[in-house]
Amino acid sequence: LDKKEFNNYWFEAGTPSFLIKLIEKWKHSVARLESVALSESSLNSLDIGSFELEALLFQTGYLTIKEIKKRGVRTSYLLKYPNIEVKHSFNDCISQFLTGKRSKEPNSLRSHIPVLQG
Repeated sequence: LDKKEFNNYWFEAGTPSFLIKLIEKWKHSVARLESVALSESSLNSLDIGSFELEALLFQTGYLTIKEIKKRGVRTSYLLKYPNIEVKHSFNDCISQFLTGKRSKEPNSLRSHIPVLQG
């Protein structure tokens, strides 16, 4: 802050390569991550054999709760990225993994991402 510069410190603490590999393996749509709604049981699932990717992204801090919807006794949670840093960094990481290209300019790789069906 003394230099009046903002950097991506949180994301650079660790690259989520295992999450990226799961996204590729399951052909999961990255664009869908900000519009997914999960049930309370899905969100809290700790069973590694039958979890939803979005629940894992929530539990690891890459997604957070945007809105809580109650319908009778059922509760669902609409998820989103916690901030712009995580959103851009995660998407850039996915871009680099899927294309094998590193970019000097933020967001320039996004046009090279293959469309994943999920």
